Amino acid sequence: MKEIAMLKTSRFAILLVAAFAAPAFAATTAEIDSVLSWAEKAYPLALPTAGATTGNAYGYTYRYYPETGIYLGAKEDGLDDGLYLYTTAMDAPTQVGSIANLVAVGKSCDFSRPTGGATSALGGKVQVSLEDTSGVTAFEGLKQRFIIENVASAPVYIQLNATATKHRATLMSPQPGYVYLGVGESFQGMIVHSMLDEVEAGTPVGGTVELAASLSLQELDAADGSLIGTTTTVTVAPSFALGESSVIPPPRAGVEQLAYERTATVTTPAGFWRYATDAAQTKIALFPGQEHWTNASDAGLSTLYVYKLDGTLLWQRATGAEVWGGDMTADGNYIAYATLQSSTGPDSLYLLDATTGEEIWNVELNSTNFPRPADFKQPDAHLPREVREVRFSPSGKYVAIGSAGPVFLIDRETREVKWAFETFGQARAITFAADESAMFVGSGDGYLYKIDRASGTQKWKSAIVAWPYGPPTLAPNGTWVSVGVKSGEFTVIDQESGNCLFAHDMGLLNVRRTLFSPDGTMFYAASGTPEGTKAYATLSWTENFKSIMAADISITADSKYLLIADSPTGYLLDARTGQSVATLATGFDASASYFKVIFVSASGEYIVIARRDTSPNAANIAFFRRK
Repeated sequence: MKEIAMLKTSRFAILLVAAFAAPAFAATTAEIDSVLSWAEKAYPLALPTAGATTGNAYGYTYRYYPETGIYLGAKEDGLDDGLYLYTTAMDAPTQVGSIANLVAVGKSCDFSRPTGGATSALGGKVQVSLEDTSGVTAFEGLKQRFIIENVASAPVYIQLNATATKHRATLMSPQPGYVYLGVGESFQGMIVHSMLDEVEAGTPVGGTVELAASLSLQELDAADGSLIGTTTTVTVAPSFALGESSVIPPPRAGVEQLAYERTATVTTPAGFWRYATDAAQTKIALFPGQEHWTNASDAGLSTLYVYKLDGTLLWQRATGAEVWGGDMTADGNYIAYATLQSSTGPDSLYLLDATTGEEIWNVELNSTNFPRPADFKQPDAHLPREVREVRFSPSGKYVAIGSAGPVFLIDRETREVKWAFETFGQARAITFAADESAMFVGSGDGYLYKIDRASGTQKWKSAIVAWPYGPPTLAPNGTWVSVGVKSGEFTVIDQESGNCLFAHDMGLLNVRRTLFSPDGTMFYAASGTPEGTKAYATLSWTENFKSIMAADISITADSKYLLIADSPTGYLLDARTGQSVATLATGFDASASYFKVIFVSASGEYIVIARRDTSPNAANIAFFRRK
């Protein structure tokens, strides 16, 4: 099993020994127990608890896992805080981590409730608790959590909105702003206060910042979504000392430099939101979409392109609207996409022949074609709309779409809606389990859901703080799923139980992509936060390196090279050290700084980079080939 092999790999253990060789304070018994319990959750295949025993021998206190023959423990002599692994195939126990570090890893998942005072709202039906942010130092803004609790004797349906008279206040979760609470239920949300308007305008910011913002709560009728009339406004007025922006230098050149030539630079009428390839990587589909347009009407110029990796155009199709949700089947036979806020007609879901670009079918996104199940709590007015996610199942038999709340599973051949699942936010990220038995869905209600693919029922949900920016990513060991969110956090979760194993707050702005290396030994989080892109060793969750901010990342099949790009240059990095081994001049203009298409082929031979926000008829796609 890959997980066991990863724990036993001596080369990887040597890397960790180097990282933790310095003596540290002695670990307590409680700390050792907490780390061993965390390790059992993080590595259930390598550390199965059935039949496990505890013991003391040769100066170590340990747990023994007979199914895999692994001993895991710590020294009793107080000389260090190392976590040690041993099997009978090894000459001696090998240090694989720091107890102190792994205690922090375990605590990273503590999404504790806000400690601020509570306010009665909506005529006493709900109670709102806001997080106390006094004394907080933040980078260009701060995050403020809140909890809404239903203290009434009946369910309540609420619409939320954050407003500000100074600076910017954004309701990060829930998105798009609706919460249904049964009797006794609660919801934890987040508001982000930021100085981004001032920063983008070049206005110096610093010192103590006073904010004037409010959170409004409006009670809605759960049957039809109409306003009942009860509205409460809660004042949100934190002040905080503004921290300085961190400057992240470009990657340092490594020893070995690889040579790439740019084979094509393509001018297009619009930028690109996402891409998809077939499993054999014979072609790449580029789906159009931007967050900022020079003119709103430019969205009508959006065009879907399908290329060979060398830059040869296979076909193109005018979509007439942005496409934030699109995918290609693994066999390369089909492409599906949904239009977003079309100016030429109703939004629809389309299925195309991926070889020719010919339309096979289209289904209008309305409540007739996607009926509301009787047990849904949201009214018809909120589904289905704003489809920002479209994913094929691994076999290509099913198409899943995520909208502003519901998730729908559709049979690709018959167009039959198999089931609908309700979330209370924008369902913007969907990934199928490798065996197609389940789906992982990230929502703007601040949760990642695991849904049974056959029945559409919930297996678990796990807190992820806000709505996900990129798709949930599966680890090659088959036990973890990770996701990064708009407010700047990422979370690594056990696929079976839904338990959080590791989480980290990277600061203000979004974690745009999370990624595991194919060999499972490394984890990457690409973000627009002050921490840029970070790389971790997955055995101990210690940071290996930090690199530039990025909207996406990609890695070669041998786990050797990581592709990253921003402003307007691409870099191929050593995936373990972060050193640059190739610099890629895209040919884009100097304003190009947000690339949502970052792709390196499995072999590393081909690279494709495309920008998101642009102006019509600018250079927006660059193709590279290794010399």
